[in-house]
Amino acid sequence: MTRLLVEPLDPHDEASFAAYHGLSERAERAAYPWKPSFYSLDEWRRYFGTPTADTRDELFVARVAGTGAIVGGGNLAFPLLDNLDTAWFVIAVDPAHQSCGVGTALLRFAEERALTAGRHTLHGGTEIRFGHEGEHPRIAWLAREGYAVYASDRYSQLTLPTPAGLLASLSREAAAHHPAYEIVTCRETLPAALVEGYCAVQNQLVADAPTGTLSFEEERLTPEAWRERNARSRQMGRHNLFTLAVGGGEVVAHTDAFVTPDGRRAVQAGTTVAREHRGHRLGLAIKCANLLALEADHPECAVIDTTTNSANAPMHSVNDRLGFRPVAEAVQVAKRLVR
Repeated sequence: MTRLLVEPLDPHDEASFAAYHGLSERAERAAYPWKPSFYSLDEWRRYFGTPTADTRDELFVARVAGTGAIVGGGNLAFPLLDNLDTAWFVIAVDPAHQSCGVGTALLRFAEERALTAGRHTLHGGTEIRFGHEGEHPRIAWLAREGYAVYASDRYSQLTLPTPAGLLASLSREAAAHHPAYEIVTCRETLPAALVEGYCAVQNQLVADAPTGTLSFEEERLTPEAWRERNARSRQMGRHNLFTLAVGGGEVVAHTDAFVTPDGRRAVQAGTTVAREHRGHRLGLAIKCANLLALEADHPECAVIDTTTNSANAPMHSVNDRLGFRPVAEAVQVAKRLVR
């Protein structure tokens, strides 16, 4: 077995950062060939080089002792406003160095860093092509390391443009069920008057998702932290689209999407309807409005992808009607850490 050194990675160390980015892209393309693109090096620079108040990210890499060659790496994300006993990891291993102990060394480092930071539940996961869920090598490896599956998300894609007239027809159908609500679409950012209401709805999302035996606090995203997130997204070159449902002067639902800087791919970042306002087809309405804006603003965009909790039947129904098709299952695992 090759002797490895796992150490923190400074995102301002340009050579090492670029090497890790290239490795991560190779690893993701090998593991998840259905994904249409990978985030550019410049997007990574701006993301990891711009701290925000709600999350702290720590990068780390595995180097071959003696040569310093980077053969794997990862990221730890620490929530700073809520769920303060948790952390989330991502690990990537160069395809040429799979099954050589690199992933295990990186995982050990991540667990120790999480414990040092006072976090006792560590989360991670992987994606499996839809229809091939069964036994999967990465899930089996994580199980051997003490991680248990607690939830899964369906990863789906929608080819653009949608059929002519589909979104307009679905919008009219949904509108008949919510005459008391206004549907508002915003580009790039949100008006100041809507940010607090947006955060209040967004904060329900993590607590509403089925998570088996695990429980999560509602998020505590603040308007200030959201503005930092939004500013970073715009600095990364992304084009942001937000559609909200407003009732009685309050935000009661939202959906977000962003288009990558190259214009070829969009990501559906989240959709939430406040609990007391469900049943009015607001989810369908806001998704239709956001997609209409996306197609009008970015006709070059060829695909949008989204993840939805596997148990969220109402949102699967909405996505199916819009034309999304399941591609993979994103499996989530967690482990309770002790020394």
